[in-house]
Amino acid sequence: MSSRLKIFAIIRNLLILIILSLLVISLFTCGEDNDVINPEKIKTAPAKLEIMMSPKVSIADIESVKLIVTGDNMDPIETKLLIDRNLGKATGSVNVPIGDNRVFQVEVYAKGNILRYIGQQKIDIRNATSVKIPVGIKPAEGVGVIVISEHIKSSGLAIAIGDVDVLLSKSPGNIKFVQNLAKYLGNAPRLKIDLSRGTAFPSQIIQELASVLQNAGFQAQTDDSFAYDRSKYDAILFGLPNKGFDLSQINTIQQFVQSGGMLILIADTGENLEPLNNLGNVFGFNFEYSLVNVTGGDPSSIILSNLSTLPLFDEVFTISSSYARSISIKPDPSGEIRIYNGATPGAGGIVTSDEPKLFISPSEANLGEILQSASFDIVNVGTGTLSWNIVKDPPLPSWLSISPESGKASAGERRNVTATVKRSGLDPGEYRHTVQVNSNAGEGKFLIIMKVPEPDPVLSFTPSSLNFGTTDTQRTLTITNNGGKTLDWQASKGQTWLSISPLNGSLASGKSQTVTVTVSRAGLGSGNYSDTISITSNGGNGSVSVSMSVPEPDPSLSISPTSIDFGTTNTQMTFNITNSGGGTLNWQASKQQLWLAISPTTGSLTAGKSQTVTLTVNRGDLKAGTYRDVVSVTTNVGSGNVNVTMTVPEPSPSLAFSPTSIDFGTTDTQKTLTITNKGGGTLTWQVTKGQAWLTLSPTSGTLTSGNSQNITLTVSRANLNPGSYKDTVSITSNGG
Repeated sequence: MSSRLKIFAIIRNLLILIILSLLVISLFTCGEDNDVINPEKIKTAPAKLEIMMSPKVSIADIESVKLIVTGDNMDPIETKLLIDRNLGKATGSVNVPIGDNRVFQVEVYAKGNILRYIGQQKIDIRNATSVKIPVGIKPAEGVGVIVISEHIKSSGLAIAIGDVDVLLSKSPGNIKFVQNLAKYLGNAPRLKIDLSRGTAFPSQIIQELASVLQNAGFQAQTDDSFAYDRSKYDAILFGLPNKGFDLSQINTIQQFVQSGGMLILIADTGENLEPLNNLGNVFGFNFEYSLVNVTGGDPSSIILSNLSTLPLFDEVFTISSSYARSISIKPDPSGEIRIYNGATPGAGGIVTSDEPKLFISPSEANLGEILQSASFDIVNVGTGTLSWNIVKDPPLPSWLSISPESGKASAGERRNVTATVKRSGLDPGEYRHTVQVNSNAGEGKFLIIMKVPEPDPVLSFTPSSLNFGTTDTQRTLTITNNGGKTLDWQASKGQTWLSISPLNGSLASGKSQTVTVTVSRAGLGSGNYSDTISITSNGGNGSVSVSMSVPEPDPSLSISPTSIDFGTTNTQMTFNITNSGGGTLNWQASKQQLWLAISPTTGSLTAGKSQTVTLTVNRGDLKAGTYRDVVSVTTNVGSGNVNVTMTVPEPSPSLAFSPTSIDFGTTDTQKTLTITNKGGGTLTWQVTKGQAWLTLSPTSGTLTSGNSQNITLTVSRANLNPGSYKDTVSITSNGG
C-alpha cells in the first residue's frame, strides 16, 4: 500500500449529517368505549403512523419508506408506508404486540432500492397510551458532501464536491482546502475548467471559480475543447455539465486520471445531475437529489468538521457549505480506486460490497439515413456479476434487431451489444426506439434513432420551348419535383431582353412552381431573336428554348402641341406632326372656320421625321368674343386633333363732347355740356373747373359704348364786379 493510501486510510470521526423527520405513533384501543382494556385479553394495540419528511428532502427521490417493529417475545413486523408526494409525508398502520422495549425502525429508500436514511426509537407499548416519539433519521453509510477516490496504481485523484460553495466560500477552511488541492499536484499546477459539455453554472460562477483557483495556486483557464493532455494539464474540472459523456470520452478521462491527473466534479442544488453522474458513476460517485442537512442547524450553512488529516485536509478543521447535494459512494469495479468520504462517519478506508451496477454507454446512437447498425456497451461498474437481458415485451419494432439479447458481466467487464436496422419497406421519416435493458442492478436504456430517406428529387418542366411571336410579351413555364426530398433549382438566361421570375426555388415532393418569362422588344431592331433558359437542380438539369420576333414598326402619329391659343393679338402660330414609328406616315389637316387658315394641309413623313404646320387667324369683321376651332389631322395609322382658340377683343372707349365752348352772356345762368363714348367698352370720366362762380353737375360717371351724359353748368353773378369772367372745364377719361 502506498504511503499516500495509508494517509488516506486514517479518515475518522467524520461529521454525522442528520435530517430530522417526525414519526408520530398514536396508540389507541379498539372498542366501543374508553374503558381500560384488560391486558390479559388484548394482546396487540393498533398504531397509526405518520412520518413527515424534512422539507429539504426531495420527496421525488424517495421510492419507499419501510417500518420494522421488533422486540422481545414477538415476531418482527415489517410494513411499507404509503407516500404522499404532494404533502411530503408517509403514513400507515400496524398492530403492535403489547410489551416493553418495542423498537420502531424507519428506513427510507431512494430509487433503485438504495437505502438513504435510517433511524430508530424504543417505546413501551401500553394499551390506552398515546405518545409522540422523535426518531432521528440520519444518512445511511456512504453518503456525504465531499468524496475522494485514489487510484491505487498511480497518484491520480477523482474528487466529487456536492456544493460549489466548497470552493467559492471565503471561510479559512474552504480556502485552505482549495490551496491543498493545488499543493497536492505540485508547483503552479495547470487546471482546465472544461466547458466542452456545457455547464448549468452562470458565466459569473465560472469566472469566480477561475479566480478562486488562480488565487489558490492553480494556473486556471476555461476551455470548450474535449482534449486532455497530461503534458498540458494537471487537473480537469467539470461543473454541472449539460451533456453527458460517451464511452470514448469516459475512457479518455479515465486515462487522464490514471496517468496522475486530478478530476474535480462539482454539483449544486436545483439542477439536472444525470450528465454529471454519467461520468461520476465510473469513478464510484453518484450525486443525489436528496439534501444532506444538519439536524437543528441553519440549512443554508452546512459545516463539515472533525475532518481527517489526509493531505487534502491538512490544517483544515471545518468546511462550510450550503444546500449541498448528497454524494453516495460505490466501490470501483476495477479494484484500482479506493473511495474516501470526507463527511460520513465510518466511511473511510476501502469500501467493499458485492453489488453489481449497470452502466450503458453510449446512451443513444443516431444512424442517420445510411448507417445500418450501432453498438453500445453494457458495463458492470459495480462488483459481483451483472445479469442482463433486452426487454421484448412489448416486442421490438420489426425494423430493429438486437444481438445478443442477454448476457452476464463480471466486475468491470463490458458486453458489446449491436443494434441493426432494416429500412426497406418503411415510409420516409424518422424512427426511434428506446431499447430497455433489465438487470439485477436495475434498468437501463439505449435510444436508437434512424431515418428512412425520401427518394431523391427529380426535375421536370413544361413546356420545353416558348415562342413569343411578334406581339406576346409574357409566358410561363412550370417546374415540378417528380421525385422526393426537396428539389432546389436555379434558372439562368443569356439575353438582356429576356427576364425570368423567380430565378430559383425549392420544391417539396410533388410540388410545382410557376415561372414567369418576359420579353422586351424595346430598342430592338426588326428581326428574329432567340435565347435558352438553363435550369439546373439537385434532381437533374434541363433547358427551354425561347424565340421572339421584332416586326418592322408601323408609322405612328405624334402631334405637338395639341392645343393652341392665339390670345387677343397673335395672328400666326405653328404645331408639329411627327412620325414616331416606322414606315411612312401620310397625313392631311383640315379645319371648319373661315377665320382660320392651315399651311400646308397634307404631307408624308418617314420614320422619325417631322412637319411644321402654320395656322393663321383673321379677326377682321369679327365681333368681340372668343372663337374656337379644331384642326383634324388624319393619317394612314390614326388621327389626332389640335384645339385652336382665338379672342377678338372689344374696341377701346373714346371720349367725345360738345360744345367745345360756352358763353353765358350777361343774363344766362345755366347751360349744358354733353359727353359721349363714341368707342367701345366703358368710358370712365370726370369734369373739373377753376372758378367758384361756376358749378358742374354731375362731376363724374361711366358710359357704355354709344351712350351720352349731359352735364349742367351753372354760373352765379352774385357779388361779382361788373366785367367779363372766364373759366375752363377739364374733362378726363380712360378714352381721352
